Amino acid sequence: MKFTRKIKEKRGSVLIEAIVGISLVTIGILGIVSFLTNSSRFYNSSVNNLKATYLAAEGIEVVKNIIDTNYVKGGDRWNPPANGWYYLDSGTTADSLSPIPNPPTPSVAQFVKFDSTSGTYGSTGINTIFRRIVNINDAGGYLSVLSYVSWNENGSQKQVLLEDHFYDWRPNI
Repeated sequence: MKFTRKIKEKRGSVLIEAIVGISLVTIGILGIVSFLTNSSRFYNSSVNNLKATYLAAEGIEVVKNIIDTNYVKGGDRWNPPANGWYYLDSGTTADSLSPIPNPPTPSVAQFVKFDSTSGTYGSTGINTIFRRIVNINDAGGYLSVLSYVSWNENGSQKQVLLEDHFYDWRPNI
């Protein structure tokens, strides 16, 4: 008689233990999935930030290349580009450089293009999520270059701004 009474008392408790156990496992799995989703989003954000920094640095390098080319062609002159805002890509030269009449806001600047066949950013290819504008300002004795890259990520505007100064250190010949 004692044995049958104990079995009847435990019938409902096994069901409750099973429900509690399944709930704990479900909560644990949801926590892991949430962690993986957030880490994936942070990884993508880091990759975009790295690409934007590269593109901003590339904008400054294009200006440096134009300055060096002008010096080599002229031999004795520091001939920086005119002050203003520019759209630049890796193939921009002093001859193809033209200022933007009204400084654009980053949200309406043209997209940087990526050429998947050559693996480079340039004037051909598909649009990326990034927009780049470069400001060149002759500050008398040095050239100030601001390279601004912006992109939209998860509904918020992100941006990278790099600045460099180029000095006329070459002697006049």
